[in-house]
Parts: sequence; C-alpha cells; structure tokens
Amino acid sequence: PRILLAPALFGLLAVSVFGQSEATETISLSQAVSQALKAGDDVAILQANLQASQAANALAQAKNGFTVGTSLSYGASEASNSPGVKVNSMPNPYTNSQVASSTAAVGSATTDGILVQNPKVTVTAGTPLTSLSGSWSTGIQTWPDGSSRNVSTASAALSQTIWNGYWGGPTQAAADKASLSYQSAQLTAQASRNKTVLAVKQAFYTLLSAQENLTLLQTTLESRKTTLAFVQAKYSLRQATDVDLLTAQVNEKTSELDLVDGQNTLATARQRLANLLGLPTEHLFTASQEPDPPAPATSLDEAVALGLKNRTDLQIANLNARSAQVDQTLAMGSLVPSVAVTGGVTSLTDNTASKSVLVGQVGVTLGAALWDAGAGSSQISQAERTRTAYLTQVHQLERSIPVDIKEAWNTWQQALKRLELARVNVQNYDLQLKVTKLQLDAGTKTVTDQFTAEINASTAAFGLLKAKITAQLAALQLQSLLGL
Repeated sequence: PRILLAPALFGLLAVSVFGQSEATETISLSQAVSQALKAGDDVAILQANLQASQAANALAQAKNGFTVGTSLSYGASEASNSPGVKVNSMPNPYTNSQVASSTAAVGSATTDGILVQNPKVTVTAGTPLTSLSGSWSTGIQTWPDGSSRNVSTASAALSQTIWNGYWGGPTQAAADKASLSYQSAQLTAQASRNKTVLAVKQAFYTLLSAQENLTLLQTTLESRKTTLAFVQAKYSLRQATDVDLLTAQVNEKTSELDLVDGQNTLATARQRLANLLGLPTEHLFTASQEPDPPAPATSLDEAVALGLKNRTDLQIANLNARSAQVDQTLAMGSLVPSVAVTGGVTSLTDNTASKSVLVGQVGVTLGAALWDAGAGSSQISQAERTRTAYLTQVHQLERSIPVDIKEAWNTWQQALKRLELARVNVQNYDLQLKVTKLQLDAGTKTVTDQFTAEINASTAAFGLLKAKITAQLAALQLQSLLGL
C-alpha cells in the first residue's frame, strides 16, 4: 500500500504544478526580434550613443564648412587737450596730400579732439582656410586745427591659407576624424544589434525546445502510468514479480519528477526571453513553431569570405587605424612651415571735401615652430604607435576570424550529423519497443525487457531534442561569427 500510495502523491503534485495559469499568447520569432529591437534597454542605450556620435560628426562637418557672419558696432573716443603742450596738427590725407604739418597751441587754437565712427558693418564669409571679408564705416572726425569732416571707410580682404600641416587644415582633420568615428559608431551599433538579435534567437529556440521537452515529458509520464497499471494487473495475476512492480513505480515517479524539472526549465526559459523583449518577467506566452535557422553558407570557403567581409570588429579596427593616420599626418605637418597669403583693398573717402584714396594690400605669412620642446615629435610617435597597434589588431583578426569560423563550421556540421543520427536512433528504439511488446505478449520476453525498451526509447527521444537544439544553436553561433 505504501508503494502504491507514492505515485498518487506525485500525481497530485504534478496536477498542482500544471494546474497554474497557462500561457495564451503565442509569439513568433520575427515578433520576438522586433519587440527586442523596439523595447529592449540595450537597444535604447545603443540608439542614444549613436545619435550623440551623429551630432558630433555634424558639428565637426559644420565647423569645416562654408559660413557667413556679420557684425554691427559703434565706437567713440575723446581726447582732452593740455594747454602747456605743443603738438603737431594731423595732416588731412583726404583733401591735399601736400599739406604740411603745422604747430598749434593745444587748448587755445584748437578744441578738444573727438573721433566718432557710427555705424560700422562687417561681413565675413568663407571656410576655415579661405576667408573673404568686407566692412564699411562712417563718422565725423574733428581735427586739432578745429575742422570737422565726414569720413567713410570701405574695405575688402581675402585670406587664403595654402598649407598649415594638413590638407584642409586642423578643422578638416577634425572633420575627417569625426566622420571615421561616426562610421565606427554605426558599426558598433550594428554589432550590438546583431548581438541582441542573436541573444533573442538563442532564447527563443531554447524556449521552443523547452516546450517540446515538456510535451515529451508529459507523454512519457502518461506512458509510465500506463505501464504501471499494466504491471499492477500482471502482479495481481501473479504474472509479474515484486521487482517488476517496484521498477514500474520508480519509473513512474522519476517521470513525475522529470516533468516538474521540465516545467521549471520552461518557466526559466520564458522569463529570460521576456527580459530580452522588455516584457514583465511574469508575462505568460509561448513560442510558435519555427523552422531551423537557415544555413549561413553553402561551403566553408564561402563562410570565411563572408566573415572577413561582414565582421564589424575588423572594419572598426581598420577605421581606427585610419583615424590614427590622420593624427600622425597632422602631427608631422606641425613641424613643416605654414604658408598663408592675404590681399585686399581699402577706400577712404572725405565726404566733406569730396576726396578719396584707394589703398591696396598684399601679404605673405610664413610660420614655423623654432623650438617646441619635443611636443611635435612626441605627437608623431604617439600617433604612429597607436596606428601600429590598430594595424596589428587588423592583422590578428584577419588570421583569427577564419580559424574561429572553421571551428564553428565544423561544430555545426557535426551537430547536423548527430541530429540525423539521433532521428535514426529514435526510429530504431521505437521499433525495438514495438517488437518487445509483441514478444512480451507472446511470452518470449519479460516485463523487465519491456522496461529496458521503454527507457531506451525515451532516452533516444530526449536525445533527439538535445541534438536538435544543439544544431540550432550551432547554426546561430556560426551566423554571429559571419557578422550576419
């Protein structure tokens, strides 16, 4: 009686566990991926970082682009005369270039001098290396001889930097580095997105496997119950031994415990997928049936070629090497003299005397660091070492990626072969179980033989599930190594 009571207790336990609320919502793989990319926390952080990099790149490009600026100013100055000082009165260059300087008694023969310029307008347009500016101002000048004149000034100037260490200058270097940084951020975002998608797919197929495992566990439990009832009937007819009955009871109890483990595994798999999807942990849903992941490539050579082409870590390393090359070129240019040319024209008009003069200007500027305490050479060395490190990383990835892909390819191929073998194994043990039951009915096999056949068939069925999820996860891992 004690032996027979135990299965009933385990049966009640199973009913209490599986009598809980069942999931009613079914989620497909595409829905799971879409939900994770929309609501996942990792994706939100990734999007914010990408937008910040995009804004930084836009700022650098704007600073290096064509700009137009203007200003309006007002200025006034006043000089107080001292009666005890003799000064030369200022010649008027606008009325007569032959007027000689004269001596005036400051404070007696002249009034206090005042210069007013109002307004003054300046417009500047150009790029960091090329600048065109124009200005106009007007005002009243009172000279030391007491005369007042209305004077206007108009000027235009062009400035062109020919070379200052980098083609396009430091702002172009900053723009180039910002562009490379943004490309790297885009690749990082793509890699993170691929990582999220991989995690979701792995969790989805794990949940799907847990569902199939639970179904198989329930079927196995029902089979063990049927066998137990059969053995009990045989036992009552004295056609089965005590060992047969105890074995059937143990098998049935074991199946009940396995069923509880399967339910716990399913709950954990669902919660982990829910976390990736940004759903509440207690949210109930099931995974819809999906085909196995598609073959990532048709051959190992194709897989290696895809990996070298698509892997973002290799592309990011190349971009970092190019960015270090910009730093190195800029540092080397700082040791080379810079060259800039300027040219312009200024018109000064005495409106009172209706006289004007036009003045042209040209200039060349050469600049070079005579002594920088080794700063330039240190910058070159730093940039060169950094670039060498990134180029070494590129070389390392170009060698390691094919090896990793080959390993993953072989693992996937072996998993597919084991999956096919597991299917054959299931067919084999299912057939053996049928034959054993017929032989038991014919009296040529014992109940113990049936137990062995049932265990073998169940083990083969669970082995098939394990081989299936192993092959699915191997295919997903290979996809990840190919950058897909």
